[in-house]
Amino acid sequence: MSNATAETSTLASERHPGGLMNADPLPLAGDVVSASLIATVSREDTSLLYANVNLPLIPAFDVEIYKISYFTTDEQGALVNASGALVVPTDLGHPAPLVSYQHGTTTLSWDVASTAPAAGQQYRRIDALLFGSAGYVTALPDYLGYGDTAHRFHPYLHAATLASSVVDLLKGARSFCAAHNITLSGKLFLAGYSEGGYATMAATKAIQENHPDLSITASAPMAGPYDLSTSLQEILRTDSYPGAGYLAFAFWAYDKVYSLNLLDQVILPSFASQLDAIFDGSRRLVEDDVPVLPNEIPALFHRDFLAEFVGNGCERLKSRIRENDLHNWAPAVPLRLIHSRSDDIVHFHNSLTAYRNFSTGGGNVVDLLEPPSEGSHSECSLPSLLQAKAWFDTLI
Repeated sequence: MSNATAETSTLASERHPGGLMNADPLPLAGDVVSASLIATVSREDTSLLYANVNLPLIPAFDVEIYKISYFTTDEQGALVNASGALVVPTDLGHPAPLVSYQHGTTTLSWDVASTAPAAGQQYRRIDALLFGSAGYVTALPDYLGYGDTAHRFHPYLHAATLASSVVDLLKGARSFCAAHNITLSGKLFLAGYSEGGYATMAATKAIQENHPDLSITASAPMAGPYDLSTSLQEILRTDSYPGAGYLAFAFWAYDKVYSLNLLDQVILPSFASQLDAIFDGSRRLVEDDVPVLPNEIPALFHRDFLAEFVGNGCERLKSRIRENDLHNWAPAVPLRLIHSRSDDIVHFHNSLTAYRNFSTGGGNVVDLLEPPSEGSHSECSLPSLLQAKAWFDTLI
């Protein structure tokens, strides 16, 4: 992108021409604060990265990757300065489709697309390069709690803030492209896996209901926990679950988002007291294949809480979880759910329940597909992404 500068910002005079004299306009969600070039990746370097992971794709474009700082809203509705990445294919020669890709669960604040590679190192995020090197302008939101908001907690599986981080970066991306003569085709795609699948579903719903200026061409939520209420109850009835630490992540985040002050009644004290440190953005949930938190449900959760949660108790908490279920609305845009039946972390019934509800509600724009090969949650992430991209490629 030869005519893009390394730094840009949304100026008050650009956004509000003819406004009050000498008055700084109030910032709006979606305004770009700054943009900086963090990496350039050639087709040759992308090809080498693909070869290392046996990815059967041939990149068509070199790309430039920008860190975008922009305004979005937090769990209280206040404006905050968040960040994400924007991947721009160079020398495209024709209008580009725009795609937003939402990343999966991480507990590391720097494990996001807007993090610049270390000096002398290549940028290596396949989720950013996959679409960008194929000719899509690609937005990748960090979410709250990562990148520029690493000082904050991440509202894990909180539909409203995940949706706003996606929507507002898309608005910022369009502003950036307009300011730098990057022509967009008007086609808009959304995709994401795991928490990213959930974020994709949340953003698709939010755009359909509240943002008519963003017209979705197609959306591919992959392996997301859309039926949180049922999933949590089913998992907490078991003795062991390979992602129990992520359950703690969710309960910890909801306790903060909704100021419930229930955490010490949910998680056993020996672990509850550690969660602020565990989820401060500096640690993985698994270190050297040893979980930081136990996978045995009775070893992590209070016995009384487990009995009440799978029964008729804990209504104050369960009502908040129900607010974040995403299987009970009516999509009016082409939507393809992709999920493996053998998923060991996010159970397949999440997508099956959503598909059945969407279809019953007249959602004839909805499909449910499985990736080409069965496997675990982690094993199916890349095959699912390739399947989503193959679908998008037929629609551009």
